[in-house]
Amino acid sequence: MEMARREFKVRRMVAVFIITLIVFSTGILLGTLISTGKISFLSQELEEARSSVEGMELQFLIADTVGPEASCTYLSKQSEIVGVQADALGEKLALAEEAGKFGPTFTTVKQAYTNLLIQDWLIFNRLKKTCNTNQTLILYFYNNQNCEHCHEQGAVLTYLKKKMGGQLLIFPIDVGLDTPIVNLLLDIYDVREYPTVVINDKISTGFISATELQKKIEGAGSSA
Repeated sequence: MEMARREFKVRRMVAVFIITLIVFSTGILLGTLISTGKISFLSQELEEARSSVEGMELQFLIADTVGPEASCTYLSKQSEIVGVQADALGEKLALAEEAGKFGPTFTTVKQAYTNLLIQDWLIFNRLKKTCNTNQTLILYFYNNQNCEHCHEQGAVLTYLKKKMGGQLLIFPIDVGLDTPIVNLLLDIYDVREYPTVVINDKISTGFISATELQKKIEGAGSSA
């Protein structure tokens, strides 16, 4: 058991490093999309989200220099801004996806958003460790095809997000994107069925009701 746990931690550390390198390319991807005018109506939101994420990375470097005691309050406030931006952008992309607004370019747009979302997840994980915050982080793996209960699970997560507010941070990952960064996360957590939720690194597969999911969230928070 201990060896398996140690192996998982090593794999996760390596994965975080690789993910950071992959996510670094997001700026180039967004710049290309914006310059070609393919997502002009979302260009401001995407740029603001990218700027906020890059700002948080710089702030963590400063925190490493001066110590977390001097910076955790500020980092926590800035992380709230990053979370709000990600939620708002996600809602707009969801509406655009339903309306088919982007046409063939939507997959590329969603890949850029997913990269930003995963970078947000890395930031909030780091914030938990550096500043001992008590937020619950959920990676939600779903598939828009061949997933009977993914829509229902998404509705449950949305309900709990509204109920719990900033204490619950949800990072939805569309496995249908089939990108290296998404596939890496699937490998790290050994995700083979959908929906799957990872609550503070604790994995649960299959549809979970709101009541049961809230219990798991509370349990994950108390043991974090």
